[in-house]
Amino acid sequence: MGRRSSYDISRRPIHFSDDINMTSKMRTSLMKDEPVKASPSKFKIKEILKKEDNENNIKNEKKTSTELFRFANKIDIICITIGTLAALAHGAAFPLMLLVFGNLVDIFTDRSFDLCQVNFTLLNSFCPDNIHLTNKNFRNEYQKCKFPQGNFTLINDHFMSNIGKQSMRLVIMGCGIIVVGYFQVSFWSIACERQTRRLRETLLRSILSKEIAYFGTHKTGQLSTRLTEDVNKVHGGTGDKLGSALQFIASFIAGLILGFIKGWKLTLVILSVSPMIVVSAAIVTRITATMTSQELKSYAKAGAIAEEVLSSIRTVFSYNGAAYESKRSAKISGIRKGGFNGILIGVVWLLMFCTYALGFWYGAKLVREENFSIGGILIVFFSLITAMFGLGQAAPHLQSVAQAQGAAFTLWQIIDTLSTITINNSDGVKKEDLIGDIK
Repeated sequence: MGRRSSYDISRRPIHFSDDINMTSKMRTSLMKDEPVKASPSKFKIKEILKKEDNENNIKNEKKTSTELFRFANKIDIICITIGTLAALAHGAAFPLMLLVFGNLVDIFTDRSFDLCQVNFTLLNSFCPDNIHLTNKNFRNEYQKCKFPQGNFTLINDHFMSNIGKQSMRLVIMGCGIIVVGYFQVSFWSIACERQTRRLRETLLRSILSKEIAYFGTHKTGQLSTRLTEDVNKVHGGTGDKLGSALQFIASFIAGLILGFIKGWKLTLVILSVSPMIVVSAAIVTRITATMTSQELKSYAKAGAIAEEVLSSIRTVFSYNGAAYESKRSAKISGIRKGGFNGILIGVVWLLMFCTYALGFWYGAKLVREENFSIGGILIVFFSLITAMFGLGQAAPHLQSVAQAQGAAFTLWQIIDTLSTITINNSDGVKKEDLIGDIK
C-alpha cells in the first residue's frame, strides 16, 4: 500500500451523522419535556428514600405543636404572659362596649316612651297661648311654661345625666384599649424577635456543623430556603398574629357570656348555626397546615432546581432546555392550597351572614311578643355577632400559626439531626512546633 497524500486525506468524506443525530435527539427530548429514564435500581433507591423521609416527617410533625416555643427563655415567657393577658383584655373590651351601647339605646328609647306618656293637654294649660307643647318640641319649649312643682323638669335632667355617665364609661374603656393593645402587640413582637434570632443562629450553626455526606443528600438551595422562607413562616406564626388570634378568641368567649346573661333565648337561636362555623374553621386550619408543608417542600426543590440551572446556564441554553427546566418547578401545591382556602373561608362567611338574618328575625319577634327592651335585644344580638365575627377573624391568624407549625418541623428535623463529626473535638495528634516555611 502506498502512502496517502494529504490531498487524499482532505478529500476523504467525514461523517458526523452519528454526532448530529445524537445532538438532535437530545434537543428533541428537551423540547418535548421528556424526562430522563432512570434505571430500576435507581428508582428503587429513590422510593426507599422517599418512604423514609415521609416516616420521619410524620414523627416530627407530631412534635411541632408542642415545640413551637422551644427557643423561649424566662424573659420571653414573661413577655408572652403579659402579651397574652393584654390580648385577652383587648378581646373582652368590645363586648363590654356593646353593653354600654345597649344602655345608651335604652336611655334614648325610655325618654321617648316617657314623653309619650305625658298628658300634653294638661301641660298646655300652664303655657302661654302661643306655645303648644308636643313630644317633638317639649325639650325646647317646656321652660317657657309655668308648671307647678312636679317631675316634668326631671325628664330632661335625668336623660342628660345618664347619657353623661355612659359616655364617660366609653372614654375610660377607649383609654384602656389603647394601653392593652400596645402591650399586646409590643410584648408578643419582642418575644417573637428574640426567639427567631435564636432559631436562625441555631439553624445556621447546625447546618455548618454537618458532615460533607449530608450535603450530598440535601442540596444547598433547599437549605438556604429553609433558612429564609421557613424561618419567616415561624416568625409570622409566633408573633403578634398569635396575640391577635388570642384577642379574637377572647372576644368570642366574652360575647357568648354576655349573650347568655342578657338573653338566653336569642343566644340559643343564634348559636344553632355556630357548630357549622366551628367545624368549617377547624377544617381550614387542618388543610392549611398539611398543604403548607407540601408547598414548602416544593418550594425548596424549586430553589435547588434554580440554583442548578443558573450554575450551568450556558449548557441549558445551548440545548434549548429553558422550557424543560421551567416546567420542573412544581406549581400545583400552591394553586391547590389557595383554592381550598378560598372555598372554605367563603363558606365560613356565608354561615355568618345566615346567622345575621336569623338573629334579626327572632329578635324582632321577642320585642313584639315578650316585651324585650330594644337595648337588651341589641346587646345580645351584637355580642353574639361579635363572637361569631371574632371566630371568623381568628381563622386567618390561626392559619398563620398552622403555617408556622407546618414549617417548623422541617427546621426541627435539620437541627435535631446529629452530625457524624464533632467539630469542637480537640482530641488527636497536635504538633507543638509548627513552622510554616515552604521550600
